[in-house]
Amino acid sequence: FKSTGAISKYINETFSTDHEKFRAVFRWVTDNISYNYSARNANAQEVFKSKTAVCNGYSELIKLLCDSCNIKCRMVTGFVKLDLNYLVYKNDSAHAWNIVGLGGREYLVDATWAAGQYNHSTNKFIKEFDELYFLTPPETFILNHFPDYLVDQLLKNPITEETFRNSPLFCYKAFNYEVTSFLPVSSTIMVKRNDKISFSYGMTYPPVHMSVELLNGLADTHPLQSDIVFQGTDDRVSFNLQFDNPGEYFLCICFDEEDAIYYKLQVTK
Repeated sequence: FKSTGAISKYINETFSTDHEKFRAVFRWVTDNISYNYSARNANAQEVFKSKTAVCNGYSELIKLLCDSCNIKCRMVTGFVKLDLNYLVYKNDSAHAWNIVGLGGREYLVDATWAAGQYNHSTNKFIKEFDELYFLTPPETFILNHFPDYLVDQLLKNPITEETFRNSPLFCYKAFNYEVTSFLPVSSTIMVKRNDKISFSYGMTYPPVHMSVELLNGLADTHPLQSDIVFQGTDDRVSFNLQFDNPGEYFLCICFDEEDAIYYKLQVTK
């Protein structure tokens, strides 16, 4: 395509419903635009020409193409929790995404995160489409995206910024399971040695296998006791943990061998 107008013309002539048109818009952007920090000040037309963007560029281009296809869409700004460093330094990251109106309902999408992943250690973008950030349920999206305006959470009962900041760190793999509730609700767990802690997660798609790992810092990882009893139903998994050794750790809850949820753990004598 030689212009954004040519893209929208093709989409309008090829697809009939707003859902089909938006799916085409979203896939074109995520398939053709790569994340590049050097494009941080680019507008939608500059993003189209260079095929590079940061989150604002992705969101602006989605909005521009939606406008051309007569699809209701708006940009949303806020901040996100990116990685384990958030639990250490509480350093959030500014971000942008979109809300789209389809069939009388509003939906959340994040084209930046759907397009692939940026490897900060190699400074390279790995393009790999991720379905998790297309029409994501609001209850799942809020796990790691917090908008500047509460109305943009699309939740019946929006959460506060304090609640978001103090909640556990959810890795993007947790989105696969559509976690809807969780205990403990705080990212920092303080417990006395050998005292029991109860964990419980409500989710639409419970994992086949669960495990728990302790991190002695950001790199040293080892599995926790293998005799953990995981009790599950169709929509909830629960278990209890005890810790013998006082100290500060990171606790990782793994779903099907993938890091899913992180806590900061303080065990006292």
